[in-house]
Amino acid sequence: MKIFTIGFNKCGTTSLHRLYKASGLHSAHWRVSPDAYLAQIMVRNWMGHRPLLTGLEAFDAYSDLFYLSGSNYLEANRLFDVLDRQYPDALFILNTRNKTAWLQSRARHRGTTHPGTTHPGTESGSMLERKASCFGVPEEEVMSIWADQWDAHHAQVRLHFRGQQHRFVEFDIETDPIGKLAAFLDRRCKIQTSAWAQHNPTG
Repeated sequence: MKIFTIGFNKCGTTSLHRLYKASGLHSAHWRVSPDAYLAQIMVRNWMGHRPLLTGLEAFDAYSDLFYLSGSNYLEANRLFDVLDRQYPDALFILNTRNKTAWLQSRARHRGTTHPGTTHPGTESGSMLERKASCFGVPEEEVMSIWADQWDAHHAQVRLHFRGQQHRFVEFDIETDPIGKLAAFLDRRCKIQTSAWAQHNPTG
């Protein structure tokens, strides 16, 4: 059983990860150790012509396929078509929300540097500052880049999974009831809807 959450980070990925865990799934979220990030592992596997989950096979669910430092920016959720081809029995969830609210949340989000990582400063500074540093562009341009990525990703995912309601669902974390997601996943696992809550919001 594989469940891929292929929306962007800051779209309820932490809440979904904790929901998966409460429902008995072995869930991988963002990183699996201080130096092992899901997005990095998947992209390296893709570049090495290996299955994207090489080294990550033990997990049932995957979310927050994102990595950003001052010099490296990865959105492994953009490899959804490769995941679909390599794991044809998997389920896919496009977690989404209001686009403007998402942009504001991303711009404000700040992380903390974790001791022991080989990527010191990986999470230092706001997400907006780190992306501007990574691309060498003004912060206003970062917002435009993110907005274009949002539009392109949503359009491409919807087109790719059109007519595949048995394998794909679009879940708006702000407006959809959790029962919609539970009904979709019911064929694979029993979701503990009482565990659904907001986690890791950006203030």
